[in-house]
Amino acid sequence: MIDSPIFYDTDCLVSFLVIGEGNLLHKLFSKIIIPKQVYDELSHPNSPSIIKNELEQYKRDNFIEIKDIKITDKEYYVAFIQKTVKSLMSLS
Repeated sequence: MIDSPIFYDTDCLVSFLVIGEGNLLHKLFSKIIIPKQVYDELSHPNSPSIIKNELEQYKRDNFIEIKDIKITDKEYYVAFIQKTVKSLMSLS
């Protein structure tokens, strides 16, 4: 398990939530951080209930931390770099 929190964006998080396999994230990470914008998108009334229910459960369990991240924040760049590195590694 990775003890440091990791940032997730909508696409990655939805991939786990929509198939009901968010428990895999629990096995891999101690906590995940999502931008408030991602939380708002996933908890929107038109979002599928499986996604909203899973998301709310992880929020109640304190597994998901919601942060208001702005493009000028350090966290934004860290998350961007993490995503870029993962993308580049998948090409090799």
